[in-house]
This record gives sequence, C-alpha cells and structure tokens, in this order.
Amino acid sequence: MGFAELRNVDPREFHDFAIEFGEVVRSLPFQLPENFLLVVRAISLTSGVCSALNPDFNLWESVEPYAAQLLKDEGGNVVQDFAIEAVQIASLAWRLPKRVDALIDRVEDGSVAVSTPRLERKISRLERTARRLISALLFGALLIAGAVVRADDTPFGTVLLSLSVLPLLHALFAGRMGHRPPR
Repeated sequence: MGFAELRNVDPREFHDFAIEFGEVVRSLPFQLPENFLLVVRAISLTSGVCSALNPDFNLWESVEPYAAQLLKDEGGNVVQDFAIEAVQIASLAWRLPKRVDALIDRVEDGSVAVSTPRLERKISRLERTARRLISALLFGALLIAGAVVRADDTPFGTVLLSLSVLPLLHALFAGRMGHRPPR
C-alpha cells in the first residue's frame, strides 16, 4: 500500500491502530536499534517525495525485490553460521572428557600451580616480622645475660652487652631496609 492509497483509509482505523500499537509497544519488552528512528525517517521522507512526484507510485513494490534478495542471502548465512556453531560445540563436547581427565590427573600429581601473590606478600611480611621478633628476643637475652655476668666477669659481660647491639639493630632496622612497596 502506497501513501497515496492511505488517503482512502478511514481516520478512525488509523486511530484504533495507533492505540493498539501503543499498547503492544508498552506491554512487550522489546527495544529498537539506535538508528531505527533514522531509517524510518529516511523511508518516510523518500516515500513523501515519491508520492509528491507521482501519487500512484508505491515505494514498497520497488523495494521488495531488493529486500527479498537480502533476506535470501542472510537466510543462507544464518544456516551456515548455525552449522559452524553446532560443529564447534560438538567438537568441544567431544574433547571435554579428555580435558577434564587430564586436569584431574594434574591435580592428583600435584602439578597444578596456583599463584596467590597477595597471600605470598603477607606470608613474606609475616616471616620478616618473625625474624625481627627473634632478634628482639635475642637482644633481650644477651642484654640480661651481659648485665648479670658483668658483675662477676667484667670482660665477658661487656662482650655480651656489646653483642646485644647487633640483634637490636636487626630488630629495629631490618624491616625498613628490605621492605619493598606493595604492588
């Protein structure tokens, strides 16, 4: 039906169609592509120009052969795409049991490597803290031993007090020297 033939349609039919179409659009969850409105506008402008030049011209009759060819070409591609997708899925389904079996074998062998960099950083920080704590305990033990022994044996007590400085330095500064900023 061309636009010239639309003049013969009763306006109440247009009104009823518009109300029914509006209800359908609001009730069904569908979306139109972004450029759909531009395409509709281009078609209506083209049809309006054609109707102004020749009121008996039907735009849809002239477009129909091209649209039919386009649908025919696209229909073949849909079937071909479906066949390719079906072959890929079948191939994946065929290989899947072997891949799962190989994964289970790797898990049982213990050859599956799991990388947890965050956990590794926390463990490294905990190890550094433990070393510093041991140094602090060693410092305390040497300091107390040096103070107790110094009363009886001054040279040996002085050596113990002097040696206590090394674990103290390690406890105080080891975390700052070897510390790298977190990634």
